[in-house]
Amino acid sequence: MAALRPPLKPKIIKKRTKKFIQHQSDRFVKIEQDWRKPRVIRSSLNQQMATQLLKFAHKYRLQTKQKKLRLLARAGKKVAGKGDVTIKRPPLLRAEVNTVTTLVENKKAQLD
Repeated sequence: MAALRPPLKPKIIKKRTKKFIQHQSDRFVKIEQDWRKPRVIRSSLNQQMATQLLKFAHKYRLQTKQKKLRLLARAGKKVAGKGDVTIKRPPLLRAEVNTVTTLVENKKAQLD
């Protein structure tokens, strides 16, 4: 039987609000604020590294259709009377901070 997992918290998306729009002197003509300073990006990947990373991550992406087919096959075998047959899941890429720390603490992953 699979272990119980805690319920997932909803992801909070914080919106960047626009700054207060200044008015020009007494005429109340808005100064256009069509350009906003972007967020600070400390580091980014070059094109070659980004391509390699995306190709690697593409192999380990989430599989919703395959998971559904796997579960249907498992349910069919269970109904046929062959018992509860476990089908091995394909590996997934885990990237969230909390997930990675949990996997490292449980000694299921290593940081190299």
